[in-house]
Amino acid sequence: MMTNAARRVVVGQAWDAPANVEMFGAAADRFGLSRREVEVLRLSAGGLTATAAAAILGVTEATIKFHLAGVRKKLRVRNTAEAITKLLTAS
Repeated sequence: MMTNAARRVVVGQAWDAPANVEMFGAAADRFGLSRREVEVLRLSAGGLTATAAAAILGVTEATIKFHLAGVRKKLRVRNTAEAITKLLTAS
């Protein structure tokens, strides 16, 4: 099942991440996240599945999962929701 955000991208409409994910920038720098890791995390924060994020970025689902695993390791958290929360509260 395709999420609403992914559907908008597929039909050529803009997808807007939630406004608060813009705060990832400074916190992401402090934790040493790469540009791509932040990009993948923003898509996840917007509710996209790994499959939908992969389609948007033109990579495989395994690549998305690899980047999310890197984020979790760098932030020392157990799951993506914790990673998002940690970045938002660290900003």
